[in-house]
Amino acid sequence: MSALRLRPSDDEGDGEESLLPRALEVPSGSEPEDDGCLPGSALQYLRYVRREQAKQSEVVTASMAGLRMKASKPKAQPSPTPQEPAAASSGPSLSRQWQQTVESDFSGLRCRVARWKARHAPQLRRRAAQLPPAEDRDAWLAVCRQDTDGGTVDTGLAPPSLITIAACLQSQLLALLEHLLHWSRLQGLGDGRAAWLFAVMAALEKPLPADTCAGLREVARLCRSQRASLAKDDTRLAAACLLICLVGRYFGQVDLADPYR
Repeated sequence: MSALRLRPSDDEGDGEESLLPRALEVPSGSEPEDDGCLPGSALQYLRYVRREQAKQSEVVTASMAGLRMKASKPKAQPSPTPQEPAAASSGPSLSRQWQQTVESDFSGLRCRVARWKARHAPQLRRRAAQLPPAEDRDAWLAVCRQDTDGGTVDTGLAPPSLITIAACLQSQLLALLEHLLHWSRLQGLGDGRAAWLFAVMAALEKPLPADTCAGLREVARLCRSQRASLAKDDTRLAAACLLICLVGRYFGQVDLADPYR
């Protein structure tokens, strides 16, 4: 469109269909000719404005010839990084019912753990005094190897002890989570390490601080990475799927969750 109407004509402005009627109407009658003198009153000024308006063109035309339109470049769509694989790009599709059942059962387990902690507070305080400093990885490895149930699994790791997990401060749980991740990167996600990761998750308090959330996301990424190399009949496959489901669904990291089937 090359022509734009900037103002209505005088006929349009004075008619009943005017879209913008005059705010200050000049009384009708004979108007003195323009003698080149400056207006000396308000009425003369309004008449001066109307005379100047009448000299303007009704339509202003802008020529489009010679103009080049600059095409906008399409924005590149970000692709998932290797550290953040898209949930739908790998891994099995687990049923909605299975994942929701896991989430519901885990929520109930956490409630039972909280009630147990409240009933055994004195015993937990004594156990807490025996725990090593959070950053002492070797000492925590010794804690995880301590066998109180008469058997060991996963190259020396004992099944997780409820009293040990319940006695930990949140900072100790985060440190233990990082130690377990370190051992899992070195030796793979065995059943024993998966059991300890599950136990740590059961004792974490919500809402999660940023560093704990980052640790859980690393758990899910590690499980996804190692799950890709497991055979369908490998017993570690179920543990990896379970941990991914808990991180993605229960702890709200949905972008790392497996898609519903």
